[in-house]
Amino acid sequence: MNSSTHTADHSGNVPPIARDAPSVNALAAPLVAQLLADAARLRIAVSRHPFGPTIVDAGVATPGCIEAGVMIARICMGGLGRIETRISAGHEPLWPAMIDVHTASPVLACLGSQYAGWSLSASKEQNHGKKFFSLGSGPARALAGKETLFDELGYRDAHEAGVLVMEVGQPPPQAVLEKIVGDCGLAPGKLTVIVTPTQSVAGTVQVVARVVEVALHKSHVLGVPLGDIVEASGTAPLPPPAPDGLAAMGRTNDAILYGGRVHLTVTRDAVARRLAAELPSSNSRDYGRPFAEIFASFNYDFYQIDPSLFAPAEVWVSSLESGATYRGGRLDGALLHALWQGDAFVAGGDPSGGGRRFRCRTRHAGHHQSGGAMSDASAASGLRVAIMTDETGWHTGRLKKAFRARGVDARCVDLATCRIDTSWSPSGLAIPGFARDLPDAVFVRGIAGGTFEQVTLRLGILHALRECGVPVYNDARAIERSVDKSMTSFLLHRAGVPTPPAWATESAAFAQRVLMRETAAARRVVIKPLFGSQGKGLRRLGANASNGALTPLPPLRSYREVAYLQRYVGSARARRGGYDWRVLVIGSRAVAAMRRTGGRGWIHNVARGARCEPAALDPTLASLAARDGRARARLRRRRPDPRPVDAGRNRRAAGARSERRRGMAWAAIGDDRRYRRGAGRRSARPQARGEPRLDTAAARRAAPWTLTICWPAPTPPSC
Repeated sequence: MNSSTHTADHSGNVPPIARDAPSVNALAAPLVAQLLADAARLRIAVSRHPFGPTIVDAGVATPGCIEAGVMIARICMGGLGRIETRISAGHEPLWPAMIDVHTASPVLACLGSQYAGWSLSASKEQNHGKKFFSLGSGPARALAGKETLFDELGYRDAHEAGVLVMEVGQPPPQAVLEKIVGDCGLAPGKLTVIVTPTQSVAGTVQVVARVVEVALHKSHVLGVPLGDIVEASGTAPLPPPAPDGLAAMGRTNDAILYGGRVHLTVTRDAVARRLAAELPSSNSRDYGRPFAEIFASFNYDFYQIDPSLFAPAEVWVSSLESGATYRGGRLDGALLHALWQGDAFVAGGDPSGGGRRFRCRTRHAGHHQSGGAMSDASAASGLRVAIMTDETGWHTGRLKKAFRARGVDARCVDLATCRIDTSWSPSGLAIPGFARDLPDAVFVRGIAGGTFEQVTLRLGILHALRECGVPVYNDARAIERSVDKSMTSFLLHRAGVPTPPAWATESAAFAQRVLMRETAAARRVVIKPLFGSQGKGLRRLGANASNGALTPLPPLRSYREVAYLQRYVGSARARRGGYDWRVLVIGSRAVAAMRRTGGRGWIHNVARGARCEPAALDPTLASLAARDGRARARLRRRRPDPRPVDAGRNRRAAGARSERRRGMAWAAIGDDRRYRRGAGRRSARPQARGEPRLDTAAARRAAPWTLTICWPAPTPPSC
């Protein structure tokens, strides 16, 4: 019989699986036949149990292979999923080997078939003196219907043959086989049982291929109506083989918890928003530690672990109702690399053996191995730096290379994956990839956007690191001062640094009065997001000098109900192809400058098409930039390090703190009126041979407005 039956739940609700849903066992049957026929090529073994069922050994006494694991995963999904492996491309891939999963029937494929929810056990007497336990997954679950989940799904399968997958290191005893065929209503010869230990190659593949199933199960736990989920795709890294079952369990779970990415398509916008917010694994209190360590901390009791941990790291959810897509969670490639990566070749080395090799340094805390690829000099210094960033690419690659050249082990960490945890001794801070230690220093490359609460927590973690004596570059207080344009304007005004007049208000009426007053004086105003970058949201308001058209004040809801206005300082001769300045200040000395030219009209951001070019510094520009940096780099005196550390580490921390007094600031200086008065003076610094000469007259003509941005940050001792 090749059909399924459909039932209604006790509440009378419409079940999430359609009445005409196919038989998962019937769809899986051709895949099972292909697996048995290709057994020799797939390096698995097939045998017939004396009781009658077919037993497939996919890793107990056979090596198996990745292809066998992919085929078993497809069988697990009842033939309703497409599963492929691929090599990840890109400059800094999450991991070289990846598994991709897609299904157009996510509820039936994942919860009705793939989910490991059938508990099967045998006593010592039934299994030659050893207890037996395994969770059964795959299509045969729907034949037995022993789980209450099938009542909610409203689905029962009916087919003459069935297949079950068991993650266990030994074939099931006859007592278990008898129970399976009895509950499924099968003749013994019509049952196929596939045995895949987690530490086997095939077992690792089929577990990681559950990345979408994990998302569906978490959605069910959250109480989301499963009928709203209409399609699902996912990807996760394929971890390297593990020496034992516990390590393999840790790696396969880590692959999904910290490296799994899922895209769900749902019918309603409210469901999409909720899943993006609540589904990712980062919502769990246990998030941030290797799974093996978490498992051990709960005395190897799965049911003591926070259930919300079992979810993909990153979730994208698209709504058919609104057409919008929402995103939640973050991948933590740094943690996975720290756990899995061993020997590696230095870039440019000879893979045949001529290249220089370097080995990762490890620190042990419980079951956690913290380390990453590092040079011999890095291993000797023992310093570890966390690069806080929500994106990796060529920039983080170069930064890590520069740290490595100075003997420092640097690894990327997303602030969104860090947490304050007062039960996490000794510091109360959990930084992924560092076990219970803290990094020797933190380099903030970028902080992801988010809600007010999310950004506050991320900055709070930087504050907490500083309180623990960890040097942080950029300091959280400097970041807070710099990203808030209103505070930046206030501090520069207090310090007497010339910048255009600025106004920040929540009153649309006051903002309108400012615009009217400036327009009456034949001046224009620029409105900007209070927190913004890359030239997004910038608009010139007031009368256009060329055609007299008036650009009104836009609704403040587009600017989160805050108007930040700044007088537009231009020139009648300003050309469309103007430029602005970026000056690097270390301590109180300007050391380098560049110009950003081109872009879209008067906005010269690289994200808007502008390009950067080196430029010479004149004394006026250098002095103005240095004053800008000092205005925002004044920080309170640090507290002492409360952590109990060894004397050598205390000396390093003290040295780092003394170096930290040096400030670094990027300042962008445009065509300010005071600067224009001094820019024409003769430079006191002699012009270097071959150095491009600063054309101050052209600067006055071309720079149409003033923008001052400062990122104060102490420089690491090695820089």
